[in-house]
Amino acid sequence: MPLAWFRLYAELLNDPKVQTLDHETFHFWINLLCIASQQGARGTLPAITSVAFQLRITPDEATTFMQAMVSSGLVDTDPVLSIHAWDRRQF
Repeated sequence: MPLAWFRLYAELLNDPKVQTLDHETFHFWINLLCIASQQGARGTLPAITSVAFQLRITPDEATTFMQAMVSSGLVDTDPVLSIHAWDRRQF
């Protein structure tokens, strides 16, 4: 697999959606960005069981974190699970 990378903007430092996350949820989000950058359709996310396996957590833990991501507006669910605004930021 070729090296996949993504942009992380300095404005993140003052983004209330991100900066109000607790440490563990922030860590989960950064890892989601890594997972999303490796997908065939970049920016989308695989099934929660795959996310859990890749992050070495249980599916229940992954589900709880993912719900926090959706609630905070960092992950979209329609039409598929995907990182919010991926296409705009990862051109």
